[in-house]
Amino acid sequence: ASQKDYVSVASHYKISDSDMVSAYFSYNSSDEELAGGLDADDFYARRAIASSNYVANDGGVIIESFRSGVTSYHSLSDRFWNKTTLFATGHTLDQRFAHGFTYHENLNFGARTNFTYQQQFESIGLEAQLGAFFQKSKESVDGVFIPPFVSPPFTPSTEPQFPTNDQNYALNYNIFTKWAFVLPKDFKVTLGGVLNFNRFGIRNMLNDGSLYSGSTTQSNRFDPAFNPSASVLKAFGGHTSAYVSISTGSTPPLLGDIIASDGSVNGGLDPEHAVQYEVGTKGNMSNGRFSYRLALFDMEISDRLATQFSDGVSYTTNVGEQQNRGLELALEYDLIRAPKQPVSLLKLSLNYTYSDFTYESFEVFAQNTAGNDSTSADFSGNEVAGVAPHSVNLGLNLQTKRGLYLNARYKYMDKAPITFDNEQYIRSYNLLSARLGFKREVSPHVNLDAFVGSNNITGSTYYNFLFVGQDIDGLGDGYISPGPYKATLYGGLNLSYNF
Repeated sequence: ASQKDYVSVASHYKISDSDMVSAYFSYNSSDEELAGGLDADDFYARRAIASSNYVANDGGVIIESFRSGVTSYHSLSDRFWNKTTLFATGHTLDQRFAHGFTYHENLNFGARTNFTYQQQFESIGLEAQLGAFFQKSKESVDGVFIPPFVSPPFTPSTEPQFPTNDQNYALNYNIFTKWAFVLPKDFKVTLGGVLNFNRFGIRNMLNDGSLYSGSTTQSNRFDPAFNPSASVLKAFGGHTSAYVSISTGSTPPLLGDIIASDGSVNGGLDPEHAVQYEVGTKGNMSNGRFSYRLALFDMEISDRLATQFSDGVSYTTNVGEQQNRGLELALEYDLIRAPKQPVSLLKLSLNYTYSDFTYESFEVFAQNTAGNDSTSADFSGNEVAGVAPHSVNLGLNLQTKRGLYLNARYKYMDKAPITFDNEQYIRSYNLLSARLGFKREVSPHVNLDAFVGSNNITGSTYYNFLFVGQDIDGLGDGYISPGPYKATLYGGLNLSYNF
């Protein structure tokens, strides 16, 4: 079962000819029952079953969250302006899973400012940006992890159990800049960079399973990381262009990576680093009726962060290097574009992705029940688990002069390995969805949109999420979150009034 409630408000205020303010607020509530994962046998037999441990522990998750922000736009001159945002987000998460309970409270707040300057010289155009970003996260975590060999229902006396009561924080701030030069012969060169600073702190409030006010905060500061980027673009006749780019990045481990599911802390994790090389082209032809985008990329990742499972405990380690090579292609063609004809639009689209993701240097240390490194395995040269080599999306968009419309989507997802050793695969699947509706302006102020639709029209066996790792059998509660086995129907009515 699932229940979701949400509200959002967006507003814009023009203060003067040079000043504008935008504000946004949203609140979301979600109450989801969780059935746990399936193994492949149950998944492909299309059994509508739940994990017995999830059922016995009343598996589910309740989330309440908000997001808010205020943005100021200020023009200092015709060529120089500033955009500054203050924001805050937060959520509470109350989750009951197969082997315990977790309660999170999280608050994020921060700011971002960006100064932009534009100048057109005799033969060179310039757009320069300089800005800064700051964000702090404060989190409290309470929970109990109970090993898989202890079956629910659980009681306060259940042994053994690993309680958690942490008060944590994460701090990230950076300085960034970007310089774009529009040169003769339709060339554009862009240079940029980000200087990142990150630190975190974890305070364990427990001592021998009891609250302990004298606990200290374990903190760590990562070395500052500068990540430059550069690109060169060449336009041809205003309709097509080609580009090459190189960009770098680093990602520090999140609090969720540092703290394992049993509450243990790994303060020795290193940030992930990556360099991406990309070449591509895009354009439109036949008076804009045909458009395309093509990109080829090669991303090289070092100090790869990967989630692993041992005795039902999930934890994160640096496992080595990974190389992501691939191709992305997008095509769109308007077979019909005639606003005054009975069929005013008939558009076809194709999106294709090829992913050749490989573990280059990937060694995993498995942990035993005592938490000590026991054995290691080398998966270098294998395909990256959870990544399908090929995926295809086809789309059809039909619109009529009287307001009737049809959107249809077909998706193909190739088979994918689900273990680091590539011994187990999830099968490929096909998915067909469509939406039929009626949209028109009822009056100068009122717009109507009524629609019905269906997902998984052909009743394919597909998944919403996969758990991947070294040994999926070690999860104990299944590793596949299935999509509905049968077609699902939905409908809706939107009315809008324009003042």
